[in-house]
Amino acid sequence: MEMGLFQQQTTSLVMTHELKQAIQLLSYSTIDVRDFIKEQALENPLIELSETYISNPLFHQTSKISSDAKHRALENHSANRSLRDVLIEQASYMENEEKDRSHLIYLIDSINEDGYLTIPMEEFCRERELSMNQGLTYLQMLQDMEPAGVGAQDSKECLLLQLRRATNRCELTEQMVANHMEWLASKNWKALATHYEVEASEIQRVHDLILRLDPYPGRMYSQELPHYVVPDVSITVNEEGELIVHVIDELLGGIKVNQVYKQQLLKSGGDHATYAKQKIQETEWLIQSLAQRQRTIKQAAEVIANHQYAFLVEKRGILNPLTLREVALVMGVHESTVSRATAYKYAQTPKGLLELKSLFSAGLATSGNDSSVSKQTLKTWLQEFVASEEKLRPLSDQELVQLYKNKGVDLSRRVIAKYRGELGIHSSMKRKRYEN
Repeated sequence: MEMGLFQQQTTSLVMTHELKQAIQLLSYSTIDVRDFIKEQALENPLIELSETYISNPLFHQTSKISSDAKHRALENHSANRSLRDVLIEQASYMENEEKDRSHLIYLIDSINEDGYLTIPMEEFCRERELSMNQGLTYLQMLQDMEPAGVGAQDSKECLLLQLRRATNRCELTEQMVANHMEWLASKNWKALATHYEVEASEIQRVHDLILRLDPYPGRMYSQELPHYVVPDVSITVNEEGELIVHVIDELLGGIKVNQVYKQQLLKSGGDHATYAKQKIQETEWLIQSLAQRQRTIKQAAEVIANHQYAFLVEKRGILNPLTLREVALVMGVHESTVSRATAYKYAQTPKGLLELKSLFSAGLATSGNDSSVSKQTLKTWLQEFVASEEKLRPLSDQELVQLYKNKGVDLSRRVIAKYRGELGIHSSMKRKRYEN
């Protein structure tokens, strides 16, 4: 093999800093963009933010989202009060000696955010130098507090504490919770009815009563801060019935080059002038990237809105099948661009605040014609089928398969089971209800 120096011409794609920034900004949510702009303004003295922009409350909102979607706010309850605060306040009203209050507060400090006691009673009595009877007395004082169920050591005890507070206590319900929670959870009505020698309808009533209890009584005092969602676009209907997409462009109007600093640095000459030119260019790149972001989001929103006109405008409109690829073909861009332009982006629509991603839906071809049905429509049909079924004889998955066939759609039982899981619909056996 001959050795030597050779010239070879090749082509390659080099991603510039400006392109990286534009792609990065497109994938950000509005709150993330605001955080990015705040960081850039700290690093670049030539970026000037308007007073209106800075005074906007959302400018100070962080992008952190609560990890637990089940947390609920207690009605008429101050967001500054925790479960511990509420329990300590109740303890202060009790006519006990300081020593007793100290033991009780020790127990309160061992309550987790769900309202459960995390310290074993043996350990509590040992650390506080109490007999077991004394320790149980303080536990009873804690469990008598509000909310009902607080201080329980497991879910079974939590439910029992709530049942024992009821005005009309039900001995049968308490027995089932204490001894046969597994049967209740699996809706084994026949076994329960046989064991307790009652009608299946009575077991159904007990089950409905248990569903009204709260297995996590402490969560109503969660101190999670609310997460604000800022719409990127608004979709409205004009007098002619046409959908109008408007970009909410507060981001662009609040950023410009600080002319005072710019002139001072340029007049200084030397390194100061070089620094000024660099920062001016960075500011202009940022403004251009934000403008491009807004244009791309608007274009994607317009394509999506026109395709989902019926869903957005009609009262009972359903989603049409729509994929990233279809939107990308209309826009003349790559699918990844559409994905970035719709991820974590929200639109204020006639149907309320919606994430743009939620307006996509995979399609399934129907038999007998070239049309297709969206996945969301299939799920809507499933909910309607289940809502109209006989409660004493719920539809089996095989019967649901036939109902879909009647609509021209071939689905397997496995797919129906998958859709049921996503919608939180139980199997036919667990949906069965016994009425009196």
